Amino acid sequence: MANYPVCLYVYSWLPSTNPIFSVRLVIVCLILLVPFRSFCQEISIKKIELEGTDVFINYSLNDSTPGRTFVVNLYSSKDNFVYPLQKVTGDIGIEIKPGVNKVVSWHAGEEFGNDFEGKITFEIRSKVYVPFLTLKEFDYKKLKRATNYEITWSGGLSSGPQRAFTKLGYGPLFFL
Repeated sequence: MANYPVCLYVYSWLPSTNPIFSVRLVIVCLILLVPFRSFCQEISIKKIELEGTDVFINYSLNDSTPGRTFVVNLYSSKDNFVYPLQKVTGDIGIEIKPGVNKVVSWHAGEEFGNDFEGKITFEIRSKVYVPFLTLKEFDYKKLKRATNYEITWSGGLSSGPQRAFTKLGYGPLFFL
């Protein structure tokens, strides 16, 4: 019987046992797997009160970037949080500024009817409000026909402020 040399090579998916390689691998994994801490907005419901057929929801909206406004909507579990509730008043809708002790009043009797019974849960959602365009120095209370008005705005497709002149009621805007 012939003696052949035995080659015991075992393929392993484990990394090399070289300590320098292992330390580098751990550092790379930590950098890739540890999430970067960034704070955007945080919204949370603090308290819910029931008075008759009205529900009052106290919440706080915190943001790390000053000057931003938000679109805030209230959802219910009745439709599986698909559509926002409509019969709401208070600190809800567009251009809501961050802060604590915000209050939303939901008129449940008007929305679901006075005979609604059952359990319901709420979800409040917010996203940054970005207007399509913003008018600059638009302080006209009333606009009259055949009068020239200068309208300045920002936003839209251009990066800088835009201006237009028009005579109200007489044709298109003339852009500068």
